[in-house]
Amino acid sequence: MKTHLILLFAALALIGCRSIDPAGPYKGDSKLYAQDVGIRAAYDTVHTFVLWEYQNRKALTANPEIRKSADYMRTNMPKWMGTSIALRDAYAAVPSTANLAALQQALAVLKAAMTEAAQYMLSSTQ
Repeated sequence: MKTHLILLFAALALIGCRSIDPAGPYKGDSKLYAQDVGIRAAYDTVHTFVLWEYQNRKALTANPEIRKSADYMRTNMPKWMGTSIALRDAYAAVPSTANLAALQQALAVLKAAMTEAAQYMLSSTQ
């Protein structure tokens, strides 16, 4: 599990190092690409976390804040993802500064959830 999280964070760090093909699906828009990668990484990390919490619930009873966090994410992640995807689509349709700012604000919520999930998983494996 720890190795998977390290690889995930390493992959996210490389986002800025890519050049995007102007003829490809992103039409050279590295900002849109980075947002898509961020949305996917947040979904994958939070999904891994809530599944991990559920599968290890008995062993995690000494840390009730982990279950509380996982339950909160289970409740709110569909809304957070829906908002992020809608704002991503709005930015893709009209790549304005305002649309990008709104998308980045929604993504900040996903990144906070992803960070919290990763912290709980890492702290429980040490």
